[in-house]
Amino acid sequence: MWRKDGKDIMGQFYALSDIQVTRRSFAWDINDFSHLQVNKKHSVSINSMSKNVLITLDLFFSGGQYSEETINITVCFSDPTIEFLTFNYFLMDAEGQRVDCGKQEILSDQFKKETTFALPLSKPK
Repeated sequence: MWRKDGKDIMGQFYALSDIQVTRRSFAWDINDFSHLQVNKKHSVSINSMSKNVLITLDLFFSGGQYSEETINITVCFSDPTIEFLTFNYFLMDAEGQRVDCGKQEILSDQFKKETTFALPLSKPK
């Protein structure tokens, strides 16, 4: 802080900030995962405690005939009050073990459009 006339300011100053963090964890069961078709989206909505849709996630494969299929997730935002999203995602294998697939951080300026990212896994042909 400074004064408009350029002189020093003496004293103590206090600031108060109010940060609200909402956390959601969920399991997304995708039936017949190994038989999913390219570009066929499977969706799930993340709701607030009051049942309003906050975020919709779409999982789909891309790639194709001559290459491995990439697993993608698209995040669509429905709540304009969300300013920052940290998304940690895991896949669970057939034995129930979690496979860490990484973390995405999405800032509010990206919320106006959907955000798509690829998981660091692929489905071999």
